[in-house]
Amino acid sequence: SRGQLLVSAFIETRNSGAYFRGARGSVWAKTERKYTITVPLEYSDRLYTGKVHKQYSFTLLGKTFRVPDFPKEHKNCIRESEIKKPVLFGAVTLPIDIKTEKYHEYELIGKERTEKQALEEAEKKLSERMKNDLKNTPIESCVKTHTVTDTSLTLECRAECIENIGGFLDFELN
Repeated sequence: SRGQLLVSAFIETRNSGAYFRGARGSVWAKTERKYTITVPLEYSDRLYTGKVHKQYSFTLLGKTFRVPDFPKEHKNCIRESEIKKPVLFGAVTLPIDIKTEKYHEYELIGKERTEKQALEEAEKKLSERMKNDLKNTPIESCVKTHTVTDTSLTLECRAECIENIGGFLDFELN
């Protein structure tokens, strides 16, 4: 069970004493991991309008100055920033940062996924998640099932693995 000490560096002697030795060990166990991935059948995507708004500012001695161009509220925009440092005569860098922010405007449009597309998306997300969770862990079996409702597809996976469940325990000698 979780929390039991299985590999110890303390050795008890017959004379009611104990001494400490270096110890290393691995504790391998068959484990079960369960994953659930839900993918909506309807989603929003961006359709760029082609309109680009620009905002300029410069920073001098830690103080930022904005050049007025358009309102600060940039709804439905993706921001792209670029900072340049002016150079005089190809050698002297001025203590000024000139920042250009471009806001690319888009509209949200509703789209629908087919069951096949939703299953492919769920499989992709499951693969990424398992890859992150089980880096070098061998998977003995993986049982997948999926269900579809009016609004989403849910992929469930039960994976059996052989993994090292041992961990290190910090201790302090008094």
